[in-house]
Amino acid sequence: MKRYFVFLALFLLFPLASTLTSDMKMSYAPEETMIIKFSGEFLEPLTSDQVTFKRGYVDVPFQYDLKKIGNDYYLWALIPQTSQNYTLVLRNIPGVQNGVIVRKDFMQNFSVQGNRSVYTISPGFVHTQDDFILNVDLHEDNPLNVSVDFPDQHSILLRPGKNTLSFSVADRYDPEFRLLHVGMYAVPVYLDINRSKDVKSSGSLTIEPSKIEENILLVNEVNYTLTIVNRDESDISDILWTYDKKIVKIAPEIETLKSKSQQIINITLFPNKNNLSTEILISVAKKNISLAFPITLSIVREPSQANESKYHCSELSGIVCTANEKCSGKEQDSIEGLCCLEVCAVLAQSSYKWIGYLLGIFVLALIYILYRKYKNVHQVKDPVKNQIA
Repeated sequence: MKRYFVFLALFLLFPLASTLTSDMKMSYAPEETMIIKFSGEFLEPLTSDQVTFKRGYVDVPFQYDLKKIGNDYYLWALIPQTSQNYTLVLRNIPGVQNGVIVRKDFMQNFSVQGNRSVYTISPGFVHTQDDFILNVDLHEDNPLNVSVDFPDQHSILLRPGKNTLSFSVADRYDPEFRLLHVGMYAVPVYLDINRSKDVKSSGSLTIEPSKIEENILLVNEVNYTLTIVNRDESDISDILWTYDKKIVKIAPEIETLKSKSQQIINITLFPNKNNLSTEILISVAKKNISLAFPITLSIVREPSQANESKYHCSELSGIVCTANEKCSGKEQDSIEGLCCLEVCAVLAQSSYKWIGYLLGIFVLALIYILYRKYKNVHQVKDPVKNQIA
């Protein structure tokens, strides 16, 4: 009878064998973290609601999560303490059978046996744009050293009980998928990051750009923006801004930045006919954060000496023409686009009145021709009468 059910399960799953595979192990230790990759042709997205763990015919509650990373799906789950045989079920998975889409359950058996796992890790995968943490529970009475390979190879001392491992992505600028090894675990990590490399960080605070260094034409003032980011899970307060208020204006001069948020800061500089060299210092004493934002502006006399496409049209004493205007003289590149150094003249709008006049003349001519034709026909309608007349 048992062989019959095994055969039946294999028969039901056969159409899906070529479209869905997993790297699940046959057995796990009690309280180990299960991390599985599902590969294949997914006709529809998988969801966490399709995941069920069973012991025999009974559903068993597991702590788990499912997520698509790249072209594959990853499932992590915390294995229970009880040594038993279990079945992982993905319900209603679409597959192709004889050219027709059918839905069947994908099932794989695994057992829980042996000694208790030394430690558990959660979550079992990471998909983030920000700094992240991994929780590790050590099930032994003595501290344990484990190796970690992110952001570089090093070791971490785990204490008995709960441990929180923090990872910074401050030096990551491009999307990246990797397996983060923490001792015996390989945790899939996808960093969904796409940002400029011109950034500077201190603690959980990041600024972009890291500096201002430009050649500009002589102007009374010039404006820039600075983006400040809090990557921490908690708010940052008591932010202190230190700068020379005679040549620098900052708005808004924020004192608090909420967790996982950013703020654009407007910076106005007053060169006052001289080269400008100064810095803005951003600090948070209680978090040991200190960020220096250096500023260097060199005054030049000729536009060709200024940084290419780094000066504003106002610095060139020009104006950006609108769509219905045309520059009457010399133009030059600027941050806003082509800058007219002369006068923006309004383009003469094409007139289509002559078309209306032409149509009017045509209609009048047509009416006249029809009138004449009608009149001639009316006049020869009774030739006998015309002859008597």
